[in-house]
Amino acid sequence: MKSKMDVELDKLCNILINKAGDVSNAFIREDANEALDKVVKHASASKALQAIIAAGSKSKNNTIRASCAGFVGTLVSRVGASTLLAATDQLAKLVPQLIAFCRDANPQVRMHGKQTLVGLSQDPSFDKQMKKSVTDSEYRAVKEILEDIGKKGGIDSLDSTSTSLASALSRNGSVRKAVQRKLPDNVQLDLDEIRADLTAAGWERRIGGLKRFLEMSLSATKAVASDTKVSCPPFRRLAFRLNKI
Repeated sequence: MKSKMDVELDKLCNILINKAGDVSNAFIREDANEALDKVVKHASASKALQAIIAAGSKSKNNTIRASCAGFVGTLVSRVGASTLLAATDQLAKLVPQLIAFCRDANPQVRMHGKQTLVGLSQDPSFDKQMKKSVTDSEYRAVKEILEDIGKKGGIDSLDSTSTSLASALSRNGSVRKAVQRKLPDNVQLDLDEIRADLTAAGWERRIGGLKRFLEMSLSATKAVASDTKVSCPPFRRLAFRLNKI
């Protein structure tokens, strides 16, 4: 199974990672992510890692880069920190990409990159192997990123969609607590992009945002309802009118 899949791995990952970033069709995106998940589980880990990085790390699409960074983290976990750190050549290629993820403009990409880097840093041989495998500037960049994460609360501070408790006052003045449910990273990213489109200055982008909002309202109703900024009455009314056109 692995050898057969490895032959077409570059082409397969390139197609799937781009489909995983298809913001116009939630169903295609979900199918592509499921297929990539199987690739991650069944292909040779080192080859899958290279193929996924090559396919999605340089994309201008936020969803594609976030998906790429997430699968890179999954593969690194599968290979294991000690094994990866011992592979000098592979580590030398991976570290610059993790640094790029950690500095990405998109918060989801940054989160995945930092989580992966923290996972590697917890291995006892991390410092020794890093000094052997990467340049001085890359090593300093990694240490700065890890120090910054430590100052902000460590690895627990990296999950931007983690479950949290929110307090609110009811009409009679008593306090009630509600649990904020965690949404999948790709769904949260879609909601963030839709919100940005809906509030954009250009009318064409706003129309595109309304179409995406309508589609997501039909395919992921609960997720849309959980985002009060996207599902506020004015946007719902506009989407309803758009559906009538």
